[in-house]
Amino acid sequence: MTNLNECPCSGKTLARLIQPAVMTVLADEPLHGYVIVQRLAAMTMFRDHGPDITGVYRLLKSMEKKGFVTSTWELAASGPAKRRYALTPGGKTCMARWIATLRLYRDAVDDLLGIAASRTVARRPSTPRLSSRRGKSRRAPGKQAGLSDEL
Repeated sequence: MTNLNECPCSGKTLARLIQPAVMTVLADEPLHGYVIVQRLAAMTMFRDHGPDITGVYRLLKSMEKKGFVTSTWELAASGPAKRRYALTPGGKTCMARWIATLRLYRDAVDDLLGIAASRTVARRPSTPRLSSRRGKSRRAPGKQAGLSDEL
């Protein structure tokens, strides 16, 4: 059997979402690269592992070439110079497009999840519903709230 920890089904990598994540972090204010990485690490999509720092800087360089971000060097009284990144108007337009695209992805994933869950639940051997002491029934194991069986 294949190691499912390395399979995309593990959700281990959401690499295609890194650009809208960086744009989201930069939406409010210009930031240094290390602050961008810290804020990305705090996002749910990186809950099990932090972002690839080198990859983030490569992405920022690529986004700058495309005109989505600009960067300026800041010289400190002590320590190395730091680069501060900011979204450009083109970056804000791209981010608005990402928002629309992510909404479409979310709807498609919700639809797929509903269909997949209903098929998985339908093929499981039936399990008796458990009752609480108050007489309220509980969902059968594996049944998620909010998913329709009518898909």
